[in-house]
Amino acid sequence: MVAAARPTEHAPGNAPRRRLALWRVAWLAYWLALFVVMHVPLPPGPGSKLPWLDKIAHAGLYFLLAWLGARCVSFRGAADRVGTLLRWTAVYAAYAGLDEWLQRYVGRTPSYGDFAADMVGVIAATGLAIAAHRRNTGS
Repeated sequence: MVAAARPTEHAPGNAPRRRLALWRVAWLAYWLALFVVMHVPLPPGPGSKLPWLDKIAHAGLYFLLAWLGARCVSFRGAADRVGTLLRWTAVYAAYAGLDEWLQRYVGRTPSYGDFAADMVGVIAATGLAIAAHRRNTGS
């Protein structure tokens, strides 16, 4: 009797799962790094000479968080994709608020402006992910 071949980790059908796992590791590692960076006390000294540099950095950091999340969240179907992305946007909003609130405990200054910049990044990444999804599915 010949035994059926067992799928191995390197089988072509497992490539999407391996890729998804790698995206998830990258996303979670980035989120952890973001938490650490946002909660390290800033050294004393003059601020940036470029106005809004802090806000641009916040938007970029949260854009990358949401973009990585959009790349690695698994979806049950096309209709669910937009809903899933929007639910994650709410999670990122809650996290951004918590992030700002916790900064007071490490000698940093919480800011509604930083929260707004975080959300600009999240909404931009989510919007691009939804637009790409609609372009690819024709919906």
